[in-house]
Amino acid sequence: MTPILIAFALAAQPQPPQPENPPPLQQEVPASRELTPAHDLFYDDVPVSSREARIAMQRFGSCVADRSQELAAGTIASDFTTRTYRSRLDRLVQANNDCFRDGGRRMRSSRLVLAGAIAEALIERDAQPLNVRLARAAMQPATRAYSVSDQIAICVVRSLPDEVARLMAAEVGSAEEEAATVALAPGLSACSGQNRGVESNSAGLRAILATAAYRSINGAAATGTAQRD
Repeated sequence: MTPILIAFALAAQPQPPQPENPPPLQQEVPASRELTPAHDLFYDDVPVSSREARIAMQRFGSCVADRSQELAAGTIASDFTTRTYRSRLDRLVQANNDCFRDGGRRMRSSRLVLAGAIAEALIERDAQPLNVRLARAAMQPATRAYSVSDQIAICVVRSLPDEVARLMAAEVGSAEEEAATVALAPGLSACSGQNRGVESNSAGLRAILATAAYRSINGAAATGTAQRD
């Protein structure tokens, strides 16, 4: 599978001197082979979850959501198993690749992590507390699930609004994020039922919950039938 490659050919800028032998980045490789086939369509086996990379992706997703709100909202609400979805996500990257300003560096990420960052930015546009919105959405019929792991994620955001809200409020790669992830473990297990649970790193888990949360609280938009091709 080909990961999204966000290439930024900005004008060269002076760069700070680098140590002669910089320590290797401690990168966590997503366990995408443990996800369902539908999620694996856009969760690529690339090391994307170093803290620095994740923070940069959160900022990029926020910028994309600000600049292309209508396309971003429509994309995150749609069926992520389709080529149409992937094409729209690629369009968002191409239209906003100057959102990432860091000299001539290149950033790699999976579509899942990018979609999660965009979803979080869209969620934050509403000032009402996220747990309140999730609890209200849980009183309505569940949004459509597009895979087994998506079904589990939807169950979690409907069952544990407070815990999901704490995860979304935590800075990526922080101790608070780790604690919030641990607190969600029982809910993930319960929502898995007879299915094998969602096995992923913290970046992947946060992303699937963010996209599920967005679709849950925007159920009217998510009920539209996406073109399946």
